[in-house]
Amino acid sequence: MPIGYRILPVAAFSQKNILTLNAVGETLTQYNIVWRIQYQNYRGSEIKIEGLENVRKFVNLLDNLETKMYGLKFFDLCIMKQLYFVIDENKHNTVEGRQQVIDLKFSLHTGPFEYQAEANGRLGRDIWEERHGIVVGSSIGTARKTEIYKQYEEHIKKTKLAMKKSQLQLNPSYISGLIEGDGCLCSFIIRQNGFCIPRFQNAFSFTIEKEGVFLLDVIAYYFKDNRPYFYKQPNAISYTIRRPEIHQNLIDHFNHAPVFGSLPQIEMFKTIHGIKARKLDYAEAVKLATMIYEKSSRNGRKKKSLEEVIEDFKKYFKA
Repeated sequence: MPIGYRILPVAAFSQKNILTLNAVGETLTQYNIVWRIQYQNYRGSEIKIEGLENVRKFVNLLDNLETKMYGLKFFDLCIMKQLYFVIDENKHNTVEGRQQVIDLKFSLHTGPFEYQAEANGRLGRDIWEERHGIVVGSSIGTARKTEIYKQYEEHIKKTKLAMKKSQLQLNPSYISGLIEGDGCLCSFIIRQNGFCIPRFQNAFSFTIEKEGVFLLDVIAYYFKDNRPYFYKQPNAISYTIRRPEIHQNLIDHFNHAPVFGSLPQIEMFKTIHGIKARKLDYAEAVKLATMIYEKSSRNGRKKKSLEEVIEDFKKYFKA
């Protein structure tokens, strides 16, 4: 690398629930991978794995797991394996090897797609080009990436075919891990026109960078959702489940493959789902509303206070 720069790979897991991080850390320790927990203020904490050898062990661990990754996560693993191939061959200290490392670096988390002009990765390219006179995306680096692109395209093709034939077998723990990292379970209260009583509502969403949309197809396949709803954002895309029949599939999944960090939300989710099929009385309605207001992360955005909601219940139930 240029004078003053060195290769320092880092793997990180962000999570608000410390139980999840400790469980990940215990697994890493079993494979002699050195890690540390770093506090991140409002975002919770994160596990960090730093250094060539520790990240190499981590990449090898992922590559040898029986549970394989899908979509953009698979592509990133291929990129990291290729980076270590360049390093193992001691080519990263040459001009050509340096070009390969830089080109592969800017492919992480983006997949085999060109950067958009407004993406922050594009700004990163500009900085490298200005400082070192290196053109990111040159033929030297692209030649190395071509084989990875072929692997990725073949991976997508095989996975789509398996889903089409209903033959794709997914490890439930793998799905729980994805939900633990990027999923969100919500239970909230809404007021619909035509109803005097506030309504309890469940929702599940999973958000990923927009280049990783194929993984959302895999998750929808797992939950047997043949009408998935995807919500596009500027730099991300979300898969949202609001249909009660798919909520039941979600609950069945958590009964077999629970997660560490969302247990209170899951219990609330199950409770709200259960009352859809029967009549709710005043005491249960107040109890649920109180639990939602106490545990929901959306408290600050409530348009009605808990007291106002309880007053609505009193009017409806004539309590």
